[in-house]
Amino acid sequence: MRRLFLFLQSTAILTRHESTVLIWLTVLVVVGTVGSQLFPEPSLHAHMPPQRLIALLDSAAREQRSTDTLDPAVPQSRSTTIRAVHRAIDVTTASAAQLETVPGIGPSTARSIIEYRLRKRLTSVEDLLDIKGIGKKKLERMRPFITVP
Repeated sequence: MRRLFLFLQSTAILTRHESTVLIWLTVLVVVGTVGSQLFPEPSLHAHMPPQRLIALLDSAAREQRSTDTLDPAVPQSRSTTIRAVHRAIDVTTASAAQLETVPGIGPSTARSIIEYRLRKRLTSVEDLLDIKGIGKKKLERMRPFITVP
């Protein structure tokens, strides 16, 4: 150790105190680097594709809505189907998961509605007739569950 101090003092023109600080900093950097390689920390913030993140958030929202809208007077069990109280969904701002809760709207129709409203503003429920896959009968089935402000 003494040789290291003398070497640093003579080559780098450092005082004894500066040599000590330099050695400690070097040791800390080496230990930190080697330690992080030997004991990798599990990533808490793994990168996720945006589509996967949106799907995850939509499913969480759908699950939250189903538990929030249960009737507490009716005993629930795992075998019973969950019947959620339907509120009219704003078609101009609803997510794909929210749209899929409406009878008659599946994943592809929800995607079509979202793509349509990106191109053109929805001003009434009848504007949904312009979307491929939505006809008069389907619109009448959906009408109690949707709204366009």
